[in-house]
Amino acid sequence: MCARQKLLDDIAGIADAIVRARAALRPAAAGRAAHPLPEEVFNRRWYLKPGKMPLNPFGELDRVKMNPGTTLDILDRPAGPTDPDITILSLQDVDRRPLALLASYSLHYVGHTPEGLMSADYFGEFARLMPFRLRAGKDFVAMMANGTSGDINNIPFLVNRPPREPFEQVRIVARKAADVAWFAFNTIDRHCTDVRLGMVERRITLERRKPTAEQIAWAQGVLAVTDEAERAKYVWKKHHFRDTAPGQPGPVTMDQGHDREQGRRLLQRHRAPPEVGRSVVEGATLLRTEAAGEGDIGMVRGAARMPRGSSPSPPA
Repeated sequence: MCARQKLLDDIAGIADAIVRARAALRPAAAGRAAHPLPEEVFNRRWYLKPGKMPLNPFGELDRVKMNPGTTLDILDRPAGPTDPDITILSLQDVDRRPLALLASYSLHYVGHTPEGLMSADYFGEFARLMPFRLRAGKDFVAMMANGTSGDINNIPFLVNRPPREPFEQVRIVARKAADVAWFAFNTIDRHCTDVRLGMVERRITLERRKPTAEQIAWAQGVLAVTDEAERAKYVWKKHHFRDTAPGQPGPVTMDQGHDREQGRRLLQRHRAPPEVGRSVVEGATLLRTEAAGEGDIGMVRGAARMPRGSSPSPPA
């Protein structure tokens, strides 16, 4: 099948899904809840014990290391917290039959998919399990969103977990997530029909590190040379060789492809706008109930948590 035909088939499938969804429109009620699942989320950035931090590709010491391994005599403490909650948004029809459930968990894919295969990971397995948890009909739709998982993965760094067969850990995480979503679902007092969806956003400024003059000169030198033998002279360790303290590794050697990629990234950072930081949007989708006696706003997990009882003005 040619790429153009596949694209047309994909567009037709999307269009068909929209048509079928519109044809299935019906009155519905919404509810939301959250329940913790802390044992499957781990911060992947760690402070290491004194003298255990390896040099980075530029021969310098970082403050924290990502995915440092599970050796206890190296690890000190995680560099930050994790978000343990699974938050759900549940939809029912007027007869209180489940229509759909959207969950959010701050854990990226579990992975370890065998070579040559593709997987929906625990997101897809969660969607397969939830109709059984809620005894839902064949038209029920379950979804799992990837939450605030920037520095979170599924590696228990302080524990040597037994090896898993392909997809085993995916099924373990999905089963726990489905159970916790079920527990959360059963804490919903009632589903409301008079709800509005909106969002809250806050703009923040992030500081940005700029490359040094020495790093820029190294990057320009690497990218300017095309001959492999000549390019080898620009390996960063030759520019930044340093003696290391006892117990620390020596200078890091990078292959030439890594050199060129590192050089491109450095120059991109150097050519970025000169302001100190950049603004980003930090937001959270909200579900606001407007019925008498209801003023609570519950988040479908975004970049920050809003406590119960908070009541910013809903969108117009």
